[in-house]
Amino acid sequence: MKIKIIVFIFLLMNAGFILAQLPSKLYIVGDATPIGHIEKALALENVSDGVYKYSGPLFAGNYKFANNQDACWC
Repeated sequence: MKIKIIVFIFLLMNAGFILAQLPSKLYIVGDATPIGHIEKALALENVSDGVYKYSGPLFAGNYKFANNQDACWC
């Protein structure tokens, strides 16, 4: 009985991830990138659904991903 419950919970969790809407564009910004301001964030290449590619330098430091270049991080 425990195995059936675990499998059911696992299927529900995966269904939630499948239904999530993926952003069409993704940007990277931070002191680990050449750009430190969100307004000029670097766009990542959308390779396929949920897979993005960045080609460029990365440095020691912090970075964030954003789905737009709005200064308010909305």
